Amino acid sequence: MRGPLSAIAEDPVETSIETISVVYGLQPLIANSAANSALAALRPGKTWHADVLFNAIAIAMTSVFPKKSLVLLPLLLGAALSHAEPTTTLNQPAALLEALDAGQKVSVTIDLSRCQPQAGGRPSQTKGGLLAIDAYRVLPDGTISFADTHFTASDSAAPLFQTLRYQVKVDGSVNFRQVLFNLPDYALVSQSSFNCTIGNGVEFRTARRGW
Repeated sequence: MRGPLSAIAEDPVETSIETISVVYGLQPLIANSAANSALAALRPGKTWHADVLFNAIAIAMTSVFPKKSLVLLPLLLGAALSHAEPTTTLNQPAALLEALDAGQKVSVTIDLSRCQPQAGGRPSQTKGGLLAIDAYRVLPDGTISFADTHFTASDSAAPLFQTLRYQVKVDGSVNFRQVLFNLPDYALVSQSSFNCTIGNGVEFRTARRGW
């Protein structure tokens, strides 16, 4: 699973007590581990599930550095939760719709290098995604449609408004379109469309049920 702390280890679900201590500047706490039962069992050099590490550090901080724990404890617990929640890949449009209809948080990743540009457009190496689909609608033909709209800026710091639209067809194909507008007049700057498929260019993930 890729979470906010994916940079700390090749597999972010497991990492070592030494790595966590460097990332969060907790070397003084680790130095006291011999006298602290919460950390003494975490053998140096061994990898552990991140939620185990964060929980142990949180307990240790309350006894060794009570003032510092008040500042870092929410951060550590939040990081633990982001690692501890396994995800399920949604490989079919029906599974995607079921998750959305159930109110589950569904994230999206897109890799345009694996998609085909439409209407003679240029290939793209852009990668990105959404942390969660906020709103969606289902068209009469079963297409699941959703979009992300946001303000951004050009390389010259000129204000822009961008729309990213996803349309997931019942056969698993995904139409992705981006439109960029100038501000404040909303004049069209650029637009492009790509044909992708679920599992090849676009992926959907949600938390596993029961977690």
